[in-house]
Amino acid sequence: MADSAIKYVGVDGCKAGWIGVGLDDAGCSQVEVRGKFGDLVACFGDARVILVDIPIGLLEEAKKGGRDCDKEARKMAKLRRFKSSIFSAPPRPFVKKVMGKPDWKCPKDHQKPYMDAYEEAKEWHRREFGGKGISSQSFAITPKIGEMDEYLRNRRVDSPQIREAHPEVCFMELSENNQPMTHKKSKREGFRERCVVLRHCARHVDGLDVRAIYEKARREESRTTKLADDDILDAIALAITAKFGWQNGFRRLPEDLSHDCKKPKPPEMVYYVIPNEK
Repeated sequence: MADSAIKYVGVDGCKAGWIGVGLDDAGCSQVEVRGKFGDLVACFGDARVILVDIPIGLLEEAKKGGRDCDKEARKMAKLRRFKSSIFSAPPRPFVKKVMGKPDWKCPKDHQKPYMDAYEEAKEWHRREFGGKGISSQSFAITPKIGEMDEYLRNRRVDSPQIREAHPEVCFMELSENNQPMTHKKSKREGFRERCVVLRHCARHVDGLDVRAIYEKARREESRTTKLADDDILDAIALAITAKFGWQNGFRRLPEDLSHDCKKPKPPEMVYYVIPNEK
């Protein structure tokens, strides 16, 4: 059931499907894990805004470097060591192809079937798009991209606002010195580094208890699928960004989104910058 107090939500993909962290205006939080994105949104039906770490808005053709917002996010976060953290979204025709091929939607931890499917999909992509390849990371999340694309096309008009955000950009701009993370999020050092950022955010949000939210997430774990630490922290960072951005104004990538009103609005990512206290 939707919690009417929860207004700001961050969502990340996980092995169980999707994890959502919601915040209200007073300091309360809600954590939900669902297999389908639509079922997760239903848990936060009264939310004002939901930020999701998944590409929203796809190109019809493969483009070197991906969408403009992908390029700007890489440039902004200076992820030279971890370039794979912000990878190019696949074009819509490729997403449609994957969604229509059940054998291409193999979990990444099924190593040989996954690699066989990836090689076949990569070859199709090269034939269709003039020799351009597709990264393993993009291929792995394509089923979730397709699920999101379908949900957005068919959602109710009164559903919450859903926007794209990238956790690495959000962690950078929520940090005390607005600097990119220096350790991979899957490593213990990266977990600690991101916890420091979230504790810094807690000084700016009344009642925010990051440890309590983390423990709630652990209680919401699927019985068969363990939640990764980085999935939980990413969802928390997006929820905090959603609250700050809604209340004070989001920033966007690319910053200049002026476009021909007769054409679809270009894809964008949103984030929020906590003012440097020094």
